[in-house]
Amino acid sequence: MMAWDLATNWHTELLRLRLTKQTGLTSAQVLELFPPYPGDAPIALPDISGVWSNAPIELAGAPPTPGRENSNGSNNWVLSGNRSTTGKPLPANDPHLGLGVPSVWYLAHLESPDLRVIGATLPGIPGIILGRNDRIAWGFTNMNADVQDLLVEKLVSGDPNSYVIPEGPQPFMVRNEIIHVRESNIIEFEVRETIHGPVISDASSRTAAAVNENHVVSLAWTALHKHDTTARPILHMNRARNWDEFVEALRWFKEPQQNVVYADVDGNIGYHAVGRIPVRGPTNTVRGTMPVPGWEGNYDWSGYIPFEELPHAFNPNDGTLATANQRTIDDSYPHFIARDWATPYRIRRLETLLAQTEKHSLSDMQRMQDDIRRVWPARDCISRSLPKLCCED
Repeated sequence: MMAWDLATNWHTELLRLRLTKQTGLTSAQVLELFPPYPGDAPIALPDISGVWSNAPIELAGAPPTPGRENSNGSNNWVLSGNRSTTGKPLPANDPHLGLGVPSVWYLAHLESPDLRVIGATLPGIPGIILGRNDRIAWGFTNMNADVQDLLVEKLVSGDPNSYVIPEGPQPFMVRNEIIHVRESNIIEFEVRETIHGPVISDASSRTAAAVNENHVVSLAWTALHKHDTTARPILHMNRARNWDEFVEALRWFKEPQQNVVYADVDGNIGYHAVGRIPVRGPTNTVRGTMPVPGWEGNYDWSGYIPFEELPHAFNPNDGTLATANQRTIDDSYPHFIARDWATPYRIRRLETLLAQTEKHSLSDMQRMQDDIRRVWPARDCISRSLPKLCCED
């Protein structure tokens, strides 16, 4: 559920589709509304208007695009001992989620003969997700990796139980779902799946009405794939004693995709991205921006980015590592991770605060977490040439 909450790629794909289909905007105009991350080249949107009907397109309560229409976002950073007044690393974490009653997070302190760990966790998790033990500390932010794609599937003519893939007709995988509701009737329904994922247009009559006859919409999502071992790293992170043990634990972290910062009592700091991120081949020029034809094969995933090739760093020369849901890679990075990063005004503000003092104290870290600044993220997003973020006290 946390992975579902943090991955909104399919919502933004449908939003772009609705803008082109129902408002008459051209692809170029849609890109003006959702410009690329500063420095990124625009991506050409596909024209698949032939498979969509004139019915309204269901958005299932699509939220605003991450980093655009709202200011919600998480931050984490860590300073080396050379940048702190204590001579030891100082880590900080500020994970933001929507308000809820009860809260999603709760604080816990776990202690046993071989374990002492304290921090934040989720109900039902037998360990600490964000926190520290007596040797290391760590914090998370959402990576904003694009881990969801919508695919329009073409049904086989005369056979509603099969759909088309490049190799020919393929039967749907079908299973029955049963939901037991307390003091009410059992809910039972049929789920169809393709090689890409479940048919979500079966779950919404308005979405089904939006697609032309003999087409359905499926969802490809990393969290739906088998062999999720995310419970394992939580337990091993809690017991890790150094960077190598911590990284080995992170290897098994699959969902959701996160930016992890690290510090230890020996003075080391580090960063590692975690989670399954799909590999999209060179023929996939759309890069997750819009729903695409599932029968062509050009948009299928070819696996996941190997763990060793995920972005990572250890003891950088400047003694600082920080993330704020922004783009964490440069143009030399060989893999596609995302297009819809959070706009960089928060990371720029954080970098400004970190640069104000050569050595920071614990109170400095608290002050940065409490920092309030009115900004215009639209200007920061649209203009690639702004040397600094325009803001005011």
